[in-house]
Amino acid sequence: MRFSDDDRSVLHFFMADQIVDQSDLVDILAKITNENASAADCEIVIERINHQVEKFCQKIVKVTCELTGQKSFALISTAAAPGMKSQFSKEQIAYFHALMDSIVQNEGRIDSITAINMASDATDGKVTVSNAESQLLHFVNKKLLMSDGSNYYLSPIAIAEYGSFISAHYETASCAICQKMTIFGQQCASCLAILHKHCLKDYLRNTAQAKCPSCQNAWQFDDF
Repeated sequence: MRFSDDDRSVLHFFMADQIVDQSDLVDILAKITNENASAADCEIVIERINHQVEKFCQKIVKVTCELTGQKSFALISTAAAPGMKSQFSKEQIAYFHALMDSIVQNEGRIDSITAINMASDATDGKVTVSNAESQLLHFVNKKLLMSDGSNYYLSPIAIAEYGSFISAHYETASCAICQKMTIFGQQCASCLAILHKHCLKDYLRNTAQAKCPSCQNAWQFDDF
């Protein structure tokens, strides 16, 4: 499987940005090759890249944002314990793990005030309340967290890299539609089935009646 200069150029985009929108990747490949490109061409290039980077415990995978539904490709670590040591201090790692723990156990999000106030306890006082906000912004910039201004969520990259760890250490639900792990989603008021918001939107868009795909009862739209 020959690794071309074009493949190397695509990899450089992932090394710089780590995550690339699916439609943007088609445009990037077309510009690199000076030829028309398709989603299928991107898949072939990614397969060749993965063949090269797997020895370094890395892989480009498809991800979907639980918050926005945006579909992208992301370069992630495939190591058993995703490595943060080279990018973050011991205190930052402890803080992120505490945030992740709270997010997973609290319906996929943590409000900003709680996130800031937990910093000191999570790091034995090393990350204070006064600089917690800058640390949270750092996690967002590093594409581990996402924020809507009021709450923080795990990013698609964080879920992809920590998915096995989360599944092993927490009781998580699977989306009733795609069957993949759901950290932040919607719950049916009747049967309590959990669904990704983007999966539910796609399902309701293609069905005549707004019913839960699991129990077929009418879907409640209060929080949708």
